[in-house]
Amino acid sequence: MSSFSWLSRATPGPAAGGLHFSNPSRTYNVTKRCVSFWAYSATFEVAFDLAEDALDRMSPNMTHDDDTVLRVFDLNRARIEKAADVAHSRDRKNYHWLAASEF
Repeated sequence: MSSFSWLSRATPGPAAGGLHFSNPSRTYNVTKRCVSFWAYSATFEVAFDLAEDALDRMSPNMTHDDDTVLRVFDLNRARIEKAADVAHSRDRKNYHWLAASEF
């Protein structure tokens, strides 16, 4: 598998709530214990932080090193983007914290 296989996992078009997840970048923030990622609503960037405990729900035996956390994120990207879209359609702001309760 190519080292850039995660690029194909980004959602190219708008989600149901109007967000575009065209930026496949994501970053694990060990201090905040979250994965940061971004979407676009029209011309506005919307930032999301996904709590580490949400990833624990998706993969209960996950180790908390950078590579594993980002791999779990990538494997669940569609589910995460759907939750992000729902959160943004409830409250259209430029930053959202996604907790385990969103899943």
